[in-house]
Amino acid sequence: MKFTKLTSSVLAGATFLSILAPTATFAKVANNSSVANGGTALPQSADTTAGISFGTKGTGYTGYLRLQYVPNTLDFGDHMLFDAAHPDFTANGLNVGTDTNNAKLGYEGNGSTDQTNKTDIFNNKAKGLESLNTTGSGEDIANKHAWVTVVDKQHMASKDTAATTAGNDGVNGDWTLSVASKDQLKTSGNKSIQGAVLSFAGTESLNTQDVYTLTDEDVDAGAKYVEPTTAGSKAVVKGLDNFSVNLDGAKTQQVIATAATDTGAGADVFAWKHENIKLTIPSESNATVENGTYEAHLTWTLSAVA
Repeated sequence: MKFTKLTSSVLAGATFLSILAPTATFAKVANNSSVANGGTALPQSADTTAGISFGTKGTGYTGYLRLQYVPNTLDFGDHMLFDAAHPDFTANGLNVGTDTNNAKLGYEGNGSTDQTNKTDIFNNKAKGLESLNTTGSGEDIANKHAWVTVVDKQHMASKDTAATTAGNDGVNGDWTLSVASKDQLKTSGNKSIQGAVLSFAGTESLNTQDVYTLTDEDVDAGAKYVEPTTAGSKAVVKGLDNFSVNLDGAKTQQVIATAATDTGAGADVFAWKHENIKLTIPSESNATVENGTYEAHLTWTLSAVA
């Protein structure tokens, strides 16, 4: 072979040079050289996050009437592909109607990481909210709920001269809770899915006077929350049984709960079982849904009624 003769010449030349000069040494790959490494230069570093958290983190709002908590995440899972025959996905990470398309219960799972589903799960010892707590354990855990909390302490404003002077009449209620689509379902690279709908069914509306146990926030501790003396003030504010949000980014507010005058004192909780929160992708999207992680955002708004 021609390559044999050429190789012999190169080796002979290398031997001759080694007699005339000290032997040069070479590392297998040099640091700080993308050329030597044929890609990203060494050293190369990557981070791992180690974290732990306790309790649920509220919105941080304060006041006699406040939006205290909304779901941080609604997680519809990681799936092999989009099948137009099964367009519905639930907030426990499952594709409705098929068991073979569920890759991971968490939508952020990647590689060998089986990401845990991140949809919020209610677990609290507040009196009157026991029905929202989970049952079972491990793989048999059930009755998972995501929720929104409104805290209404307006009856306590009657002793606050500054608040009453500013227009607070010291009466509970007279507020609305609404939700809107902030943006479309899309990837970080702006690939979007048109016509997706998020639906909530079987809304469970409850009220508790055990506000501090529920929120664990200093603004509700001790004398910072006192029950009203009239039973009517503590009446449950009913949310819509069922509603849906078009993920079109139109930011159109849809009212899902309205508190009448002198109702809703304490903490008003609106909750949904994970399987009753569904993401539906229209069948005609079958050809346009590409691999990737898609996210959309909701905006929940608490407003006073004049």
